[in-house]
Amino acid sequence: MHILAQECAETFNISPAIVAAQACLETGYGKSILSKKANNLFGILADPQWKGLKYPMKTRQFLHTYGWAVRNVYYRSYPTWTECIKNYCSILECQGATKESLDIAFLDNILPKADGIEFITDPRYREKILSIAKKWDWL
Repeated sequence: MHILAQECAETFNISPAIVAAQACLETGYGKSILSKKANNLFGILADPQWKGLKYPMKTRQFLHTYGWAVRNVYYRSYPTWTECIKNYCSILECQGATKESLDIAFLDNILPKADGIEFITDPRYREKILSIAKKWDWL
């Protein structure tokens, strides 16, 4: 997974350590149903702009005003892990997460917000990503 992240990260000028650590966390190291059935390594939701295939699934999300809740959602479905990583790196690039930006600052910017705009819903996400990246000596 880190090699795929490395290749794509170089194309999009993104930090491969964070991309690989996120994929590991989101998929349970490639074992999740979403990664196996939909090749979705990051839990990327199928928003209204998504024109590709969708995979329906129940998910547990942290809602700032409510806490943990189970919701029915549609995720993006990809033909391969590589396509998923390319799409995710493209999303990150649009958000300004370049190699020159601090990885930790990027993680702080995607954490749950009190204003209800949430990219990541787990309040411990930053800690978990950094732990994985350090475990594999990627940071």
